[in-house]
Amino acid sequence: MGQDRAIWAFALAFTAFAASPTSAAAQLGEDGSAIDTSDYTIDMYTGVVQGGAQMIGLGGAFVAIAEGVDGNLVNAATAAYRPGYSVDHFDYWLGFAFSAPFSVGDFYNTGGFSSEAGFDQSGFTYLAPALNLQWGPFGVGATLEIQTARINSQGDAADDDDDASIRFQFLKLRLQAAYQFLEGQLIVGIGGIVLVQRALGGQNILDEEQLYVTEGVGYEVGLIYRPNRRHYRLAAAFEGPIETGATDDGDVIENEFYLPRSVYKPWETRLGFAYQFGGRPLNPVWRNVDQVVQAEVGDLWESMSSDERALYTKETWRRLRREFRAQARRYLLISTALHIVGQSRDAVSVESFLTQRVQHSGDDLSLSPRWGLETELIPNWVRLRSGAYVEPSRVDLTNPRFHYTVGLDFKVGWWDVMGVWSEDYLWRLGLSMDVARDYFVGSIGIGGWY
Repeated sequence: MGQDRAIWAFALAFTAFAASPTSAAAQLGEDGSAIDTSDYTIDMYTGVVQGGAQMIGLGGAFVAIAEGVDGNLVNAATAAYRPGYSVDHFDYWLGFAFSAPFSVGDFYNTGGFSSEAGFDQSGFTYLAPALNLQWGPFGVGATLEIQTARINSQGDAADDDDDASIRFQFLKLRLQAAYQFLEGQLIVGIGGIVLVQRALGGQNILDEEQLYVTEGVGYEVGLIYRPNRRHYRLAAAFEGPIETGATDDGDVIENEFYLPRSVYKPWETRLGFAYQFGGRPLNPVWRNVDQVVQAEVGDLWESMSSDERALYTKETWRRLRREFRAQARRYLLISTALHIVGQSRDAVSVESFLTQRVQHSGDDLSLSPRWGLETELIPNWVRLRSGAYVEPSRVDLTNPRFHYTVGLDFKVGWWDVMGVWSEDYLWRLGLSMDVARDYFVGSIGIGGWY
């Protein structure tokens, strides 16, 4: 238990790295007044869960799970995590997450602020292609998040043909590196983040004009503590603040929009705990096929021909994979997380910028508790997930919003994609939904079934 307490003490120390945001000249008026200056900052925090079907299905409680490329979004240590079925010295992971709305009336939980200003939200999409590469206990990861939201004018003078629109887009590139310690029981990762944010205006995509673009860089660190053969896992991650490049002094006006001095993404600390009931271990020992072969063959390795070595290694690889899949399928996973989000002083909401009306955002620290359950509804065929989380409110107009999530994984079948994947690769199709007040989003993903 002393080791566990040390891990938690180190995790809580992440918060000490949180930097205070740069304060702009507080020249904005009260909420609801017109923006008539560029001396303000946009609060770039997004409280809804975004990612693959597994993460959404678990209500975003993914800091301690951190498996596959989905984990890149919440924990930099994910890049070096080796699940029990990954037995090669070198391995790689590909992922692609896509989310689109069934109905989104208040994406940023601002209490319908944009609707009151004569705008209606539509056209939200989220894409996240990702790639992880691993060599033994070391791994690197790259994830590109592409989020787009369009707001259309709904003024009385507008009609369907000449309806002006603004497309708000940000791209976040994460580059991460991580390493396993203590025989894979402690994983530590670091990473860099590049944030690019754009606003485009026009009647359609073909005639859009770029209102403004701004960039910034940040960093992140993360750890996972997963004692071998135990049923629990602890994790923590910290993502530093990012302030994009400020515009020049003086007011900057484009298409009657007062552009902000800068965009600020606040720091975020994430703590996670997971426990798995049943006969299936949450933290199996990672076994490298090369090390297993050396331990079994010993000195006989030198007397074996190259063909004999290759055959023995291949058969050992198949045996290790079969042994992993032969584990008990009945289990119940409980995952929890707490996200702590920093302040964004002298900032307004994204919708405040798009409607050019003041709505102060990020004045206070925000908390987002999350929890989720997972089990195999039909052993070795269908997984069921259910979760919930509280999306904090960053503005005074509305309260925190409760989300309910649900997800399903279906085993599809074997396919090595013409030799690109391993010969025994099993595919799965993942579906999930996230439902809340004025928010209903679905997600789909593909990956491996293990």
